[in-house]
Amino acid sequence: MQQSSRPHSSSSASASYTSHAPWIEKYRPVSLNDVQGQEDAIMLFRETLNSNRPLHFLLYGPSGTGKTSAVSSFCNELYGEQNMEQYILSINASYDRGIDMVRKKIKPFCKRSTTAFVRNNHTIHYKFVILDEADTLTKDAQNALRRCIEIYSYNTRFCFMCNYVCNIIAPILSRCSVCHFRPVKRDIALQFLKSVCKKENTECKPDHLKLVYDKKHGDLRACLTTLQSVNYMSSNNALTIEA
Repeated sequence: MQQSSRPHSSSSASASYTSHAPWIEKYRPVSLNDVQGQEDAIMLFRETLNSNRPLHFLLYGPSGTGKTSAVSSFCNELYGEQNMEQYILSINASYDRGIDMVRKKIKPFCKRSTTAFVRNNHTIHYKFVILDEADTLTKDAQNALRRCIEIYSYNTRFCFMCNYVCNIIAPILSRCSVCHFRPVKRDIALQFLKSVCKKENTECKPDHLKLVYDKKHGDLRACLTTLQSVNYMSSNNALTIEA
């Protein structure tokens, strides 16, 4: 069988994916410095990294404000080249929200031993359970999680992310450092969107970027998706967006 002359390499495949990837993935923050417009949360994460005094976190606010990106960036900086599966359990509670999830996934993860390592002269021996859409958890699941926090805090920290903090039970709230993620301020968002357009070799007028920001109410994820959609429909690398 004749072999194709086209080169097949992981680097070329990766480059191809990157060039055609959704912008929300292509420009997803990988470090805390990349997270846009959430200074209070970034300061808290930085202090945790520098002091090695990890807290339980609860991050709440509208979609697209950077909650998941901030936590992912924090874990990237904390665990670096370590095997992430050993240290992080990430669950989307909108798909798995009952007490069985706590019993079958979270408790076994908390019980599991991990290998301590040294980062910036600090010994890291703790793991993270990250629960996205935590406001969809049942009350029974939340009560079971409260018990897990009490028992396993010696080696596990919890990070809850949600849109509506009122749906989180008080015993969990009282055990967490709470951060409110607000819509990214207009000037910060516009600067970021302008930089993305420049990297994509796409022209977009400032008024059009402002219109996208206003329509999406500061949701950067929705802004990027809208810009990429319009970009795909444009034939001259100049985006035109109507009110």
